[in-house]
Amino acid sequence: MCLTVERMATRHDLVITGSKDHYVKKFEIAESTLGNVGPTHNFEPPHYDGIESLAIHADILFSGSRDNGIKKWDLERQEQIQQIPNAHKDWVCALAFVPGRDLLLSGCRGGMLKVWNIDNFTPLGEIRGHDSPINAICTNSSRIFTASSDCTVKTWSSKGLTNGHTLDIKDINQELSDSI
Repeated sequence: MCLTVERMATRHDLVITGSKDHYVKKFEIAESTLGNVGPTHNFEPPHYDGIESLAIHADILFSGSRDNGIKKWDLERQEQIQQIPNAHKDWVCALAFVPGRDLLLSGCRGGMLKVWNIDNFTPLGEIRGHDSPINAICTNSSRIFTASSDCTVKTWSSKGLTNGHTLDIKDINQELSDSI
């Protein structure tokens, strides 16, 4: 249902997938490898429902699921570090990081956008992002972009998101909303 790719120091591609079978799977792909490849690791314990989103930050992986939860995984040790069983009140459909900051963004099927501290995995704030599911979140150095089933893409300023401080929702300024 989702995948993310990261280039490893060993010149292998690290491919992480999330699927309907509730498992997050890791594939290490050598540079010359083509065709079908099997997983090198299944992360345990699995989610309670299908995986909707994945995001890698250094050696940490986050997975979001239809079980409303987010799990934090150590990629090197290949084990779960922490989990938030009810991170949202609905499916966690999108995950992304704010560049240059230790912040994770999560979006859900209920249209809520949440901000999390990566280190201690605590919530810093939330805002109604859309009236429909948030299907994707992307970021650049200054903005957050959310795409929704409501046929809109919204752009948000990330200047109000500061490490170690409680997020004041008023600090996240909606800068524009364009229909697709």
